[in-house]
Amino acid sequence: MLNNDLSFFENSSAEFNYFISNMTLGLLEKDLEYKKIDTENRLIFSKYPKLNDLLEGNEIDGLNKEECNALIEYLDNELLLKYKQLEEMFFRGYKEAYFYFKKCNLLKDNDDKR
Repeated sequence: MLNNDLSFFENSSAEFNYFISNMTLGLLEKDLEYKKIDTENRLIFSKYPKLNDLLEGNEIDGLNKEECNALIEYLDNELLLKYKQLEEMFFRGYKEAYFYFKKCNLLKDNDDKR
């Protein structure tokens, strides 16, 4: 049964990613807080180009204190954006899918890592 579950996940991942992309675009249009946070992160990247290189896995010469603080702000913002995406998915009826994937051990939460 686990192989069938994995096959389902592999076959559905493209549609799921498409759903996430469309949902994110919807959040950018209708959720002012989401749009503000996304804009803040874009501004951080434009002001500190080394952060983009770092997050893409490129070698950099290190970060100064200001760049480190900007990285922390960027990552905090990313967590907020991900939370809003998960919240939107939940409200769109993906509660059942979440529990299905969790039951199949395709999703892990912090409690599972202990």
